[in-house]
Amino acid sequence: MRFGVSAFFIAVTAVVFAGCGHQGGSKEAAVETPAKPSGPVLTLDPATSGSITGTVKIEGNLKQITGIISPCAKGAAAGAAPPPPTEAKAEPANIVIYLKSGLGNYHFDTPTNPVLLDQQNCTYQPHVLALMVNQPIEIENSDPVAHNIHVLSKINPQWNRSEPPGVAPIMESFSKPELAVHVICKLHPGMSAFVFVFDNPYYAVTSSSGAFDLKNVPPGTYTVEAWQQQRGIQDQTVTVAPKESKALSFVFQSGGSSGD
Repeated sequence: MRFGVSAFFIAVTAVVFAGCGHQGGSKEAAVETPAKPSGPVLTLDPATSGSITGTVKIEGNLKQITGIISPCAKGAAAGAAPPPPTEAKAEPANIVIYLKSGLGNYHFDTPTNPVLLDQQNCTYQPHVLALMVNQPIEIENSDPVAHNIHVLSKINPQWNRSEPPGVAPIMESFSKPELAVHVICKLHPGMSAFVFVFDNPYYAVTSSSGAFDLKNVPPGTYTVEAWQQQRGIQDQTVTVAPKESKALSFVFQSGGSSGD
């Protein structure tokens, strides 16, 4: 979990899930970030803070690419298209959990430590990452070939830079909150990552366990949102009393042969 500088609301475009939440109709769940709320700046009181913990599960299979021959391998053609996706059991990794609304206008300090996005075997590592507004993102190239990092942001300025092997990492940052910023490599089709930029500290990216923990949450009623690249978003409402810990569970139905 990383820290940001004020709360904001997230307008989401998605198809309604059966039951609680929504399901995206495309392979990439679409989310947008409007302006942050106005009003007096609030200060977090650690003595009354609580937490929101929980797990995310994916039931069924998801489309994923297997058996890739990396274009970074010796003799592989640069720009070669990846093989078609196959069905495989999905782990609940790379799911982003965050407070969509209810936080108010709190102030949070900006972390100075950079968040790493590496390029290994023509793959972005990690596939999904999150950081705060104005926090540095460090982009490394661990491959023996050149890459071209193309950041397809819609709220922040887009940028497009080449990174040969062996050079110093690229250091950049985002000045505004923005969710699901798509990052590609124009030299190697199939390289893809998503960057989430928050202005508050209440977000997490799940590992293969699907667990998440939002700490030091001020008392209040919140909409907690979960984003999954192929299956869209789900929302839940939770009220956190002073010093209280609340547990949530998200379940995404993968839909097997949906074609996403």
